[in-house]
Amino acid sequence: VQSGGTMDLTPILQHAGVGAILYAGQPSVAVLGVGDIIFGESPSGRMIQTTYPESYIHQISMFEMSLRPGRSKYPPYNSPGRTYRFYNGRVVLPFGYGLSYTTFKYSLSAPKSVSLLKLPLRDKDPVTYQVESQNDAVEISVLVRNTGEVDSDHV
Repeated sequence: VQSGGTMDLTPILQHAGVGAILYAGQPSVAVLGVGDIIFGESPSGRMIQTTYPESYIHQISMFEMSLRPGRSKYPPYNSPGRTYRFYNGRVVLPFGYGLSYTTFKYSLSAPKSVSLLKLPLRDKDPVTYQVESQNDAVEISVLVRNTGEVDSDHV
């Protein structure tokens, strides 16, 4: 798929005959890596935008640039928010979503003063952790290990 912006791909994603979609982005931009994907090389690409359901365009004005939800000066005068940080509705594909030709295993480590609470947010989201600490700054180590048979990076 090449498009000038994000598209609601729900009908395609729900089709039993579709195993994957290659979203190459805007046609005016050089899309490096598409050939690598087609020929089986494993890139480390992820969605750079949140993809909203088609109904989202009726909830927000194209002139509204505020990220946070709330009152808007443009019709329909109430913004549901933008981006993965502020929009709380159902998304089609979340920021950072992507597939790979391989698999990865993750492990986290943090000081004993930090509590990591596993939060499954949405069906398609990666596992997310809530960090609770008494300190302003927290250092958490994440080990990402390629457990598959294809060399790849994970970003």
